[in-house]
Amino acid sequence: MNMEELLSVYERFGSKAQEALDFARRNLKPQDGIKTTIVGVMPIENGVYVVHKDGSYEEFDGENLMDDVAMIGIAYDGHTFGVPLDHDYGEQRLLKEDEYPEDEHCLNEVDALLNWDFKGETEYLKQLGLAFELKEGHYLPTIPVFLAMYCHRKNLNMALSLAGAKKIDFSAYRWFAQRYSVGSAWLFSGYSGRLYYYYVNSAYRCQAVALWNPE
Repeated sequence: MNMEELLSVYERFGSKAQEALDFARRNLKPQDGIKTTIVGVMPIENGVYVVHKDGSYEEFDGENLMDDVAMIGIAYDGHTFGVPLDHDYGEQRLLKEDEYPEDEHCLNEVDALLNWDFKGETEYLKQLGLAFELKEGHYLPTIPVFLAMYCHRKNLNMALSLAGAKKIDFSAYRWFAQRYSVGSAWLFSGYSGRLYYYYVNSAYRCQAVALWNPE
């Protein structure tokens, strides 16, 4: 779909244009071996979402029906992920050993702040020797993922509570799925609201997130 066609959709549907594009994306199928692509579809708005077990979702407003909730979704600047209801793993040391050599996953603060790949970084830590076992589909957040949660912490905790889940203690120290150097990884201090790196054999709170790709 080119720009002229997109403008035509907007002129016809006005404020409902995005809904019309979403409907077309869900239902339009390739025909005669030709791949059909719709461009220009904007990501969902930043915020907290209630994600149901059937895959449907709705923006959290405090009055949602909280039946069959699979997770609480977060959307932030085009990135989306979920917070499982059983998200809290308590205080855990991060890695089994503390002398793994430095590699391309050891990041300075700026690079760590740009890394949204929580799945890839968690899988990497598992290969190294994650010190505790995560449930299937659970991952540790990277820094920007947790900061998106922190940005929406009020509504996120309200949604978790209404869904019958434990609230997140944003005042705690907690690990990220990101190394800094030999024997150290990135850490959040809820007390000061700052980022640190510290020894991986220390026990701090661990928080699970999950994949969520709304369609």
